[in-house]
Parts: sequence; structure tokens; C-alpha cells
Amino acid sequence: SWWDRIWIDFAFGPKPPFGDFEVKGRWKTRGARTRVFGFARIADVSYRDLPVESGSLNVIVTPENTLLTRMRITPPQGRAEGRISFPRSRSGQPLALHFDFRGALNPAHCRRAFGPTAEETLSRFETNATVQATARGSVLLSRPTSPEERALTRIRVEANCSSPLLYSGLPLDRLDLHLHSTADESLLSPLR
Repeated sequence: SWWDRIWIDFAFGPKPPFGDFEVKGRWKTRGARTRVFGFARIADVSYRDLPVESGSLNVIVTPENTLLTRMRITPPQGRAEGRISFPRSRSGQPLALHFDFRGALNPAHCRRAFGPTAEETLSRFETNATVQATARGSVLLSRPTSPEERALTRIRVEANCSSPLLYSGLPLDRLDLHLHSTADESLLSPLR
């Protein structure tokens, strides 16, 4: 069911993506040892309004999870790289997306790319510069049913910008931000 929905977030330019994939196993069978290994190169693509001039990624799908690794993108300003891992759906098991990201992006370019909570925060930043950032953690993809499941959401973000910018209309000479967040609490080092 996710396959049809995922493409709504993408807009492709005239040059089609290139991919090379090896698929082994039988789809839709219990206990099947289905595996996918491959890579893709993209150009002139946008994901939730994040423009990407060029990029590449490796894809590994096993019976346990899907891993997007060696992800590298070049937007009009900056660059970014990282990896994303999410488990295959299992009845009664919580699903948590794991991510590790680093790079430099303009907040205006990536507002929608990271989901509604990030969009709300990033929409408060106004700058023409790129912001250096690292972000890693995990996000629960379903509604938590226990304290253990709530603990699966953990995020750590560090962001720096040496250029002047505005945050909610407040002028800042530069940005130095350290955020640690869980499902229950967010801690922000002094915003400088």
C-alpha cells in the first residue's frame, strides 16, 4: 500500500532516474528470503518541494528491513548525505524509521521534506544561506501503545550557520543549535 503513496511526494524533470537492481526471492510469501540490492542516480528531481539537481543512493531490501544508504544529494544550495532504515511491517510490532543525516541545506528548500513537525520549525527560519546540520535518531511510524514504544522516538540535531538569519522574526548574527528530543521531551541548548 505504501508504494502508490510514495510517488506523490516526487516530481521528476525531463531526465529519467537511472537504476540498476538485482531482485531475488518470491514476493508476498511468508518466510520468503526476498532480497533487493541496487543503486539509483537521479537528476532534476524534487521531493516534497526539496529541489535536487543530482543525487545517488544504494537500496538494500531484506526480509527484516529496507535500507537506503550512501544517499547523496546536491540541491541548488549545499549538499547532503545520509542513510535511512525502516523495518518491514510485522503484525503487532512497532515500526520505527532510523536515520543519519549530515550536510548543508537552505531551510526554505527543505521545509516539507522532513515531515510536519520539522516543517513547522523550519518555516520559522529566514535566510539566504545554507545551514550546516547533522541529525540522527529514530521516529516511531505508528501510534505508540506503551511507554516502551514511545521511547523509540529519539532525535538529535546539531545546526550551525555563520551568516545572519531570522528566527520567528528575531535577528540572529549566527546559529548554534543543539537539540535532543524524545517523544516526551525536547531539550534545546541555548540558541545562540
